[in-house]
Amino acid sequence: MVEFQLLGVLRLTTDTGRDARSLVAQPRRLALLAYLAAATPRGTHRRDTLLALFWPEFNQARARAALRQSLYVLRDVLGPAALVSEGNEEVGLGFSTVRCDVVEFDRLIESGHLREALDVYRGHLLEGFFISDAPEFERWLEVERARRRDRARRCASMLIDRADADGDVAAAASWARLAVQLAPDDEGLVRRLIVLLDAQGDRVGAAAVYEEFAQRVAQEYAVQPAAETKALMGEVRAREQARTPADLLHPASAAPRPTLSGEKPDAARARAIWPALGAAAAVLAVVVIAVASSRTSRPKLDPKRVVVARFENRTGDSTLDLLGDMAADWITRGLVQTGLVEVADARIALGGPGGAGIGVARTAAPPHAPRNSADVRALAEETGAGVVVWGAFYRQADSLRFETLVTDARGAKLLRALDPVGGPAVDPVDAVERLRQRVTATLGALLDPRLNTWTNTGTQPPTFEAYRAFVAGMDAYNRLDSKEALRRFSQAASFDSTYIIPLIAAARQHVFLNECVQVDSIARRLNSAHVSMSAVEQSLLDEAIEMCRGDTNAVYQTARRLADALPGSDFAAARVGRYAAQVDRPREAVAVLERLDPTRGSLRGWSPYYAWLTLSLHELGDHRRELQVAQRARQQYPDNLAMLRLELFGLAALGQVQEVSQRLDEVDALSPHPFRTPGTVMRETALELRAHGYPEPARHTLERALAWYSTRPPDEQASESYRFQLAQTLLAAGQLDSARALAQDLSRRHSRNVSYLGLLGVLAAQRDDQLYAESVDSLLGAVRDPYLCGLPTYWRAAIVAQLGEREMSVTLLTEATAQGLAEEFLASQGLFRGHSLHSDFYFEPLHGYPPFEQLLRPKG
Repeated sequence: MVEFQLLGVLRLTTDTGRDARSLVAQPRRLALLAYLAAATPRGTHRRDTLLALFWPEFNQARARAALRQSLYVLRDVLGPAALVSEGNEEVGLGFSTVRCDVVEFDRLIESGHLREALDVYRGHLLEGFFISDAPEFERWLEVERARRRDRARRCASMLIDRADADGDVAAAASWARLAVQLAPDDEGLVRRLIVLLDAQGDRVGAAAVYEEFAQRVAQEYAVQPAAETKALMGEVRAREQARTPADLLHPASAAPRPTLSGEKPDAARARAIWPALGAAAAVLAVVVIAVASSRTSRPKLDPKRVVVARFENRTGDSTLDLLGDMAADWITRGLVQTGLVEVADARIALGGPGGAGIGVARTAAPPHAPRNSADVRALAEETGAGVVVWGAFYRQADSLRFETLVTDARGAKLLRALDPVGGPAVDPVDAVERLRQRVTATLGALLDPRLNTWTNTGTQPPTFEAYRAFVAGMDAYNRLDSKEALRRFSQAASFDSTYIIPLIAAARQHVFLNECVQVDSIARRLNSAHVSMSAVEQSLLDEAIEMCRGDTNAVYQTARRLADALPGSDFAAARVGRYAAQVDRPREAVAVLERLDPTRGSLRGWSPYYAWLTLSLHELGDHRRELQVAQRARQQYPDNLAMLRLELFGLAALGQVQEVSQRLDEVDALSPHPFRTPGTVMRETALELRAHGYPEPARHTLERALAWYSTRPPDEQASESYRFQLAQTLLAAGQLDSARALAQDLSRRHSRNVSYLGLLGVLAAQRDDQLYAESVDSLLGAVRDPYLCGLPTYWRAAIVAQLGEREMSVTLLTEATAQGLAEEFLASQGLFRGHSLHSDFYFEPLHGYPPFEQLLRPKG
């Protein structure tokens, strides 16, 4: 049997007892083996997944070769049965041959053998282990390491409770010490350990625990222990002699406490001790840390703003983790619908359980459910909310029990501890709805009595399986896996016909794919079913419909209504800034966006914030501020090609040519981007240089772009996207014959594609083939597609600009804008042209023409 130890120091021994780490030779191969052992759900894994995790910098052929070689070495060292395959595309670990401590740890917890599980937990997962150039593996490892550590902490906490119930204070203190080692930032656990040591008569030990904690938080966070912790330690120190269990059982000022009828003396002792212990451990809300990522001073907390945190799963069953999200989302949804309180980070209202809405990465969400006062304060400061609703849920036999706390984060005060809400584990929907009603009623008593009228209104939460499918769809959406996202949204809607958020999310995904027929179909389906939608849901659906119709002004107005409906949501406000930029209102966009902090709350993880702010500053001609914002973006997202693009535009506009060249040297080292490539970024940068009066550096940059295209692998060079981007770059570089050959081939293969036809028309005009250019103009004028958002008119404007008909070109550009032409839509069509119309090389003949310059002038 092969032994594989991942918890603590990594060890790998063959069935003969030989250390196999050196035989495997490469840390990446050990990492691959560790992933196959520890990843859940256990079983086989697709090779494509493994390639993305371990060899993201390689092309497909080279990555597959590296994976084959690694699997060959692992089989050779560990034996052929160590790895198993399903077909040609899936591989997994042979658990019958390889014994892994992580697997054993998980099994022992799930079977309730908590002591044995902690015996197996010798240290954190792959402690100190690292491989370079594998960011996805590092992210996976960070998440799994935290998850296993948290399971161990919960194990220790449950063992404290068991020892507690048995009246064994010494054992409870021992488990509490271990729990603090596993979660040193959990101040509630620190207080619990102090109380237990004091109960044993170990005041010196209690003081040592306090001093160690105080010193560490001062060094790491520049804060002091909470007032409750200080008060507890003060009480321990103030007594002239140590407390003993006997003192707790028989205080001098009280009569002996009688036991319950039939109760054993040990149980009576436990019941007598733990009111004192529980009183110290139950203190919850206090200021511990400031939000380190905030660009400004500690934010002011609004006493009328509420944030609902995800509920912590304390069942020991990781398959129920999403139930904590579901509970938080449904409470939030109910509060948003009342319109009577300001709700921070209204996640379900914006369509996404993970953070800030549809299309936003789940990293925007807090990394875990709050477990202590420090987490509560951190969440409050992330969101500016003065009131935090948080809690946990537990399993009791076949039932689940939700316990909820309402905390005033400003004054470190517990406002309410709600009575538990329970329900069957197999169908938690009713329990979640009753939880929403109870929270709403509680907040009514605290904030606004009118909330009480909403406690018994609203629709039922979705089924858990429908919610799980929706979350899977959102994760796929954020990975830009459109096919999987739509499949999951459809699945969620089929699981629960009353659950309409997945349909709205699907409509927005179809907008992203330019599939507007499907958007109209979903709208008709919801309207024909006479579904009752909240104002927020209706706004999100309206926005999708308006985007398909090219009505950018209506989209902007809808975004404003959504922000009015969600005054506590920074993400809703950011959307106003985004659409203000799209309707040529850059001053408003800057005013809105600069009020927000993209490093915290619902904007943390939403990189498009910087694109819209820099675009607006660029259009206002404020290139120094534009560059400063772009450099902040790069600090926050150093590996993001799109953020480097923003910095390049700012540098180009300022004429910092040498810095542009230096930044372009970095492009190949960055992670792949789903939309941008180094080639398109180089072309756009060249166009910015040219538009700002630097033609020679622009020419050199275009040459670099063409050199990049020439190095791409054959399968990429054969793709439609590559050929279209190369054709545009050749045109910008003046290589008209090569560009024309590519455009002709693309148009022949895809005769209905408006952009390929338009490109041919521009090339004909540049080659002085007026007859052909005019024939293309006529064909484009005859196109009647309600979902093309002014694209045919845009190409007509480009053709006549090249023919020298400047007045007609400006007229057509104005018409295209009225038909819905926008930067985001052009980018979705593969038309990357710089930061705005002024750097679009199709319209370079219009530069200096007063009506064109007037068209470029900001309107608001």
